[in-house]
Amino acid sequence: MAIPVSIIGTGSYLPGEPVPADAIDSVLGHIDGLPERVATRAKRIGRAILSRTGVRHRYYALDPDTRTQTETNASIAEKAIRAALAAADAPADSIDLLIIAGPMADYACPPTSAILQGQLGIETCTEIEIHSNCTGTPKAIQIAIDMLGSGRYRRAAIVYAQLSSVFLRSEFYNPDRVSFENLALRWIMSDGAGALILDRDDDGIALIDAHVESIGGNEAPGMQGFLHGAFAHNVPVKDKHVLPTLHKSGDHHIMQDIARVSKIAPVHLIDGLARMLARAGIEGEAVAHFALGIPGRHFVT
Repeated sequence: MAIPVSIIGTGSYLPGEPVPADAIDSVLGHIDGLPERVATRAKRIGRAILSRTGVRHRYYALDPDTRTQTETNASIAEKAIRAALAAADAPADSIDLLIIAGPMADYACPPTSAILQGQLGIETCTEIEIHSNCTGTPKAIQIAIDMLGSGRYRRAAIVYAQLSSVFLRSEFYNPDRVSFENLALRWIMSDGAGALILDRDDDGIALIDAHVESIGGNEAPGMQGFLHGAFAHNVPVKDKHVLPTLHKSGDHHIMQDIARVSKIAPVHLIDGLARMLARAGIEGEAVAHFALGIPGRHFVT
């Protein structure tokens, strides 16, 4: 980077009250009518997944009584950014680059980034939305430090937002088409947003580099689902509306192959960290802390 870029503020937002592991079904809802073999396996393995992640509480933007969504991606993103701006002692209108990343948008149009800009009251800025799941944060950081480091912008707000409860609540599922791989993420994912304020400023936490790799070009997707509209080639539009077709097929369910991901992901993680350190010219022994945004103690160890 020609110009140093630093983190001058961080913030986060978690919706609702903390939900302990044994109360997840009371919020997301119990899925009635599952095939017996799926329900039996889920009950047996679900507890093991909850124990292995080491996460004690989760948060959901879902009212367990009315079954209504209490937040949007834009609303949780706004609250996380406002917390980061407060930590940075910076006004919202000082942001000239706004980036939001996440696996789903509030609307197909306008982009969530434009909605977020309006909610923050920023009259003029460059807004970008990144459609991505776990890699959304490093992608956003890489774009921001390149743009700030080149001198194009002065200050950026980055936020990652996710409302997993939208596709993990019981009403979303077609029990006749549910497999164990569709259920595994119910014990892992939840809702929330985290934000960073980046600035061409030496007084913050200096960013040395951002490293992003996509190493799945020769691999089948480890996580897939939540098809939208008529864009999925294997779910053609029928009748008057595509949503009943999707629900009947079960292709809207989120899927993750937990066994396969747990086997190959740690190897990719170690290799990717090694390449990142080599690119940045840093010896592994010089690293004091690794902060992993992964809900699994086996990845850490």
